[in-house]
Formats: sequence, C-alpha cells, structure tokens
Amino acid sequence: MFPMYDIPRRPLFDHDVRVLATVVGGILAMLLLGWLTYIVRGPAELGF
Repeated sequence: MFPMYDIPRRPLFDHDVRVLATVVGGILAMLLLGWLTYIVRGPAELGF
C-alpha cells in the first residue's frame, strides 16, 4: 500500500467506481463464505 500523500488525486467518478467495486466484492465474498459454511456444516446445523 502507498501512503496517502503518494496517491494522485483521481476524478470523483473513478473513486466512486473503486468504492462500488470494493463494496460489491465484499458482499460477494460474504455470500461465498456463507455458502461454503452452509455446504461444509450442512443444513441441519443452520436450522434449515
């Protein structure tokens, strides 16, 4: 990671796209983790 002062100013649009990609990536990662946990533990342990 670069220090904040080394990062050049980016257009707002580019910043929004990067934030959106980070949020979507985080949501997908959590869904994938939940799905893997469901598969590994099985339906009974989660109450389904």
